[in-house]
Amino acid sequence: MKKTFTKKLFTMAISLMLLVSLVSAMAISASALPDTGVQDLGDAFYAALTLRYQTVVLNNNGDNTVSAVTYQGENNVEPSKDVFTDAQLWKFEKQADGSYKITSKLDGKCLEVVNMATDNISTVGLWDDNGAECQRFIPYTIYGKYVFVPAHATDKAIEVNQANFSVHIYEYADDKVNEQFHVEIVEVLEPTVSEDTTSEDASTEDSSEAASVESTDESATESADESAVESTVESAEESVAESKAEESKAEESKAASKAESSKATDDGKEEGSILPIVIAVVAVVAVAVVVVIVIKKKKN
Repeated sequence: MKKTFTKKLFTMAISLMLLVSLVSAMAISASALPDTGVQDLGDAFYAALTLRYQTVVLNNNGDNTVSAVTYQGENNVEPSKDVFTDAQLWKFEKQADGSYKITSKLDGKCLEVVNMATDNISTVGLWDDNGAECQRFIPYTIYGKYVFVPAHATDKAIEVNQANFSVHIYEYADDKVNEQFHVEIVEVLEPTVSEDTTSEDASTEDSSEAASVESTDESATESADESAVESTVESAEESVAESKAEESKAEESKAASKAESSKATDDGKEEGSILPIVIAVVAVVAVAVVVVIVIKKKKN
């Protein structure tokens, strides 16, 4: 009976140690995104996305598909900017939330995760810009390179299949070199002028033309001119006041968003710091059980 009981305890202890090893392996492999935060690459520019260690670059295949193809260069050496074709150059445009719209210089189509899929090995392809989150990518930096996380699936990253050089998304891990890109900037662009700014400019031109017409109208009375000027000034002041109020609200909203993001990050760090302690305690208990079993076995 004693031997049978001892064997059962020994088997339970071994099983417990194997479970601890498995949990530890899962905790190590499931890496969180880099704590460097979202990276500001610039407002607008053309660049190539390369994996230098394999001398491959992200390429528009011309049929709404994307793959990695080789370019002329040496491993782990910055390539010459003139080796890239239009199919290998991508226009980066920074969005208000810090993500980037990435469009091909070849045909102007957007880089996207096809069908807004979120599973591992979901295809990365091309489509017309429709403003969807699957067409926006968030850059993080690690080891001097960049990881591109789709805005609709923030636990995944763009990845190159090292066997056939297809491009998909996969769960991020900080030790996966096929998720780490160099951004080879070849041309910096002027930021796109927003429609609001264009509208304001047009409004200013119209106001100037109206003022010119009024000034040439000698038949208008001076009192009417003064009244029109005062009305215009009051309207402009009200517009400026409203604009400042909206900016203030936007800043408050942004600050609140940052506070929530910081709190979520702190909570994640606390959970991450508790896990190793739990693993260590379980491991100590398992070792203690084995020691007790060995001691009892020697006494018997």
